[in-house]
Amino acid sequence: MIGSTAASRLLAPPPRSGGYFEEVDRMKASPQSQRMERRYQGILDDERAIAWSMQEFALRLGGVTEKMRVLRPDLVDADYDLQLDGSRLVILDDSLDERSRIWLEESFNGDRELVRLARAVNDEAAHALDINRHDDTSGRNTYKGVDATIDRSVRFLSALKRTMEMEEGCGWTRRYAHAALVLERQVMEDTYIYRAKGGAVELERNLNRSSLFEVDLHL
Repeated sequence: MIGSTAASRLLAPPPRSGGYFEEVDRMKASPQSQRMERRYQGILDDERAIAWSMQEFALRLGGVTEKMRVLRPDLVDADYDLQLDGSRLVILDDSLDERSRIWLEESFNGDRELVRLARAVNDEAAHALDINRHDDTSGRNTYKGVDATIDRSVRFLSALKRTMEMEEGCGWTRRYAHAALVLERQVMEDTYIYRAKGGAVELERNLNRSSLFEVDLHL
């Protein structure tokens, strides 16, 4: 058995002095470390902003679709997607007839708050992925001009479904925490680069890049 005096020495925290701790303090105080800390905090802030905007959109969407379901449950529960085109939500589904598509679009766009929240989601995503906001030059997330293409990239219902799949069993406190990753993936899949192949130049999706949001989530 260890005596009380010896035990207290073993359990006591190490002195806040000496080579190791002084080195840690110097590293934390370095400009490079401070830049990394600011960048990391900025990424977390962007994740939270996207998560909250997606949550607000999803809650509003749920209320709108419940009202629509009373009239046309067959259409509301059909397999389609939603995309923002300027100031309107549009339906993505080639299998729907014209009248059904128009009814869905007019119903969704009739709720201007839903449209506003959809715009907020895309604006937050574009803001987070804007290359000009980050001083990292390692080739991560070079989404040049993303603010001009974000509406084309984001598919809301697919994003919500994928986010829920990723967070199944996480509980309410982590709801929508992966939304930033999901939206970034949609943008990534809609980003193209030119590659030389066999003497020709081909256009292909640029999927071989690191994610900005592959960090520990604290939502």
